[in-house]
Amino acid sequence: MKILKILTILFVAITALISCEKDDICIEEITPYFIVRFYDADNPEFYKKVVDIKVELGGIDGFYEDDGLTIKAFTDSIAVPVKVTEDLTKFKLTVVQIDEDDNLIENEDIFELNYTRENVYVSRSCGYKTLYYDVNMDLKDDEDNWIKTIVPTEDPLNIVNQDSAHVKIYH
Repeated sequence: MKILKILTILFVAITALISCEKDDICIEEITPYFIVRFYDADNPEFYKKVVDIKVELGGIDGFYEDDGLTIKAFTDSIAVPVKVTEDLTKFKLTVVQIDEDDNLIENEDIFELNYTRENVYVSRSCGYKTLYYDVNMDLKDDEDNWIKTIVPTEDPLNIVNQDSAHVKIYH
């Protein structure tokens, strides 16, 4: 009887050890975000923070129907996702500004990224990540752009990591 108990315990222990799986936790880099840094157009050496910036994303068919993301703080940089299913991502950046009469007004600018995508296998736990190559930008001009210029930090612009800013926006 004692041998039966020992064999049962040994069987349960071996079964438990064999059935365990390795943890699948992704600790490697994933699809990088698009990093934007804001600079002062009048003094290009210095960052210039924006307040209450709203970021809306879109693709070939227009903008998403959700309300986007609003950052209710002073910030000099943002990180936004880029579409992994299309070769175009539209960004609508809306900021709150004060006009000559001290009224708060919203001013929105739209720019597009066109790129070539490459899906790269990372690991079983992470799956695939998307890298973006030969990125081209186009700022849609309107009568009162708050964005003066957009300058890539490298030429050609590739979004393959999120270690530093990809573009500088002067406003």
